[in-house]
Amino acid sequence: MRAVIVSQWNAQDAQVQMNWERYAWVVQIVILIYDWLITLDREVELFWKHDRKRLPAILFFVNRYLSLLGSIPTSVLYFWPEPVVKQNPQLGGRYLDFYLDIYLVLLQVNLTALFILRVTAIYGGSRRIKIFLTALGLGMFVNSVVQLTLADRAPLTEVRPLSVADRIGNVPVFSLTQGLHFAYLWVGVFVFDLTVFSLTVWKTASTFRDKSTRRGIVTTIMRDGIMYFGIITLTSLANVLVLAVRKILPPSSTKI
Repeated sequence: MRAVIVSQWNAQDAQVQMNWERYAWVVQIVILIYDWLITLDREVELFWKHDRKRLPAILFFVNRYLSLLGSIPTSVLYFWPEPVVKQNPQLGGRYLDFYLDIYLVLLQVNLTALFILRVTAIYGGSRRIKIFLTALGLGMFVNSVVQLTLADRAPLTEVRPLSVADRIGNVPVFSLTQGLHFAYLWVGVFVFDLTVFSLTVWKTASTFRDKSTRRGIVTTIMRDGIMYFGIITLTSLANVLVLAVRKILPPSSTKI
């Protein structure tokens, strides 16, 4: 959640809304730690016991431990009982937003590099594919930075007080301008993800059409790639739709 103005809220409504946000954050952290623990033995076997200076290994470690360790400051700030900047609590929210922006951009850059390496590999190290995806990734990165900057410069939105104690719904935390900037940001991510997914599907179809291609590990890699990139693409599309089609849930649909 980005910094918002809640001057009209009473203490009970604000506390209930914050509690729900914290519950959602705890679920995310638990899943992240659980995933790390159940795959730690495979990580040691496949990465720590081999050459750790290769670019794919470096990107893997950055992705794995940046997501894990980078969430620690956010977790501390989420549950910190007092404002980060006591003299100006709103400024503390801005600091948290800025940290999250940098954190998410770094994760996205690293994931983009991993995607480029993987798709380039299944195309036999094609230089054209690498250059094309790199250019597309740079465009996505520039678009993300521009949209985040414009969204941060937009005036804070005033969140109208709902009866949060009785209704837990999608309270509007973005102004219309901010929401559009975030939608444009995710459009860029969606275009890149869709391109990666399409290239993977095309290569998979070509592989199955080629009768001389040996099955086994190749088939598994292609199948898993389609499933993974398909889910990533659908997730990006969902983010675009949520931000572009702004609709506040009616009171009757948010009753607990």
